[in-house]
Amino acid sequence: MSNQFAAVGSSSLIQLRQLNIANLKSLRRRFMQLSGVTKGRPQAEVVLPEVIRQLRGLSKVAADGHSLTLGAWNMEFLNRWKAAYFLDSYREISLRHHLLAVEEVDEPGLALIAKACNYSYFVSTPNSRGQAVAFLVHERLRILKCVEYAELIGVLGIPDLRPALRIDLLDEATGAQFSAIVVHLKSMRGGVQATSIIRYQQLSNLVQSIGDTSEFALVLGDFNCFLDDTHDTSPLIAHGYKLINRWNQAPTHHFGGRLDGLFYANLPPHFKLGNYNVRNFWRNSLIGTGFSDHGLLTWNLTLSASRD
Repeated sequence: MSNQFAAVGSSSLIQLRQLNIANLKSLRRRFMQLSGVTKGRPQAEVVLPEVIRQLRGLSKVAADGHSLTLGAWNMEFLNRWKAAYFLDSYREISLRHHLLAVEEVDEPGLALIAKACNYSYFVSTPNSRGQAVAFLVHERLRILKCVEYAELIGVLGIPDLRPALRIDLLDEATGAQFSAIVVHLKSMRGGVQATSIIRYQQLSNLVQSIGDTSEFALVLGDFNCFLDDTHDTSPLIAHGYKLINRWNQAPTHHFGGRLDGLFYANLPPHFKLGNYNVRNFWRNSLIGTGFSDHGLLTWNLTLSASRD
């Protein structure tokens, strides 16, 4: 064992402080190499088998049948480079969803994944950091309309907030129709309480823009608040939306806490929404947060043809 590794393994803080910065950086690079991580990103060949392992039981979706697989995932600064590097893993994930709502993406990166899956995609206007919200859509779902809600940006003068994106959908297999809105609300950076009013106002603006409707609708994505214990989502609840699995406290972010979720309104009595699962790839120590610091959320929507 080298002197450098012996020093790091020692409990002596004096020895640790004597190491120079160059040596510490060298040790960090060596640790990352040994653990399958390079330049802050896990190796693609490490991620793929873990993704496949966690996706067991979630089949690749079909163009027929009476159920849809829905998902939501903050992909953490997806761009073209990241999409190309992890493309096999992204393809495995996407092909198991009829509809995947995603956050922190850019259009070139999402376009690459959509092409690999033969999916449609819809991307919002990004903020100055290249963060957009978007949908990946299986061919079974026909897009009737796409609307961006810019009312969620510029709230209280806060920069770099993201708009919401809505798509109205027709399921070609059953004739059922519904809408889905993906959101990525203000982060808790600045303090949970201090930023709460911003998220509250963003959702207040959203429900005002949606207006009164009796149609089956979903709002899903990264709400950046603790969904099992928050007042931030009160505007949605007052507008008739319900959080699925309300009391579930399973973390969806590596810092802990349920930040991501799905709200629904006007669920038809012959539809069933459930089978909620969280797949936290970051729990694998060889992957960490380099793939994403958020978990992949999935739900199953069982539906029947419209009963007029």
